[in-house]
Amino acid sequence: VQRRGRELNLSIFDVASGQGLSLGNYVPTFTFLNQFILFFDQYALSHTLWSPTSDALVLPVIIDGQNQIAVISTKSGRMSPISEGRIAFWSRQ
Repeated sequence: VQRRGRELNLSIFDVASGQGLSLGNYVPTFTFLNQFILFFDQYALSHTLWSPTSDALVLPVIIDGQNQIAVISTKSGRMSPISEGRIAFWSRQ
């Protein structure tokens, strides 16, 4: 059961072209909301959700009541769960 009060709409915006794209609605994990989003300005300096090639995002989401790590395509919005987990980041290497 997903509570709609915690559901977020994930959208990206290309500054160069002026085009935006909604990638869908997701329910983030409690840990992501309360430990990352609240301090995003600090984490953004050392942690990234973007893949090294900028073609995907990694997000911790709740699917069927379970904490999952998912990769979301920035082209299609397709979500691919890859593991159980509460928070994840891409390596900058």
